[in-house]
Amino acid sequence: MKKRDTYKNYLIKKLLGVDSTYYKPNPKYSRAKDAPMHLALIIDGIVEDIIHCDERLGYLLMSEPLVIELDNNSLKVNISDLYDEEANSFYKEGKNV
Repeated sequence: MKKRDTYKNYLIKKLLGVDSTYYKPNPKYSRAKDAPMHLALIIDGIVEDIIHCDERLGYLLMSEPLVIELDNNSLKVNISDLYDEEANSFYKEGKNV
């Protein structure tokens, strides 16, 4: 999957000879059928998409996680931070709620 193609990216590629793509294909899985897990995303009884992923992402998605869209104020959230649903806020483990 490539970053959106823009004129700036075109100039970087053309003038500097640099490939400015963010996402490189994972050589570990060259085809979707080679991925270790395949998950169907179902909304209202209809398969909307199929995800071909590694085990870690697959098991994270299968564990019914709470998914929250982060806004610009929440960009300092880190892995292992705790989430308070009532206050709708993130905090470090040692901090009192």
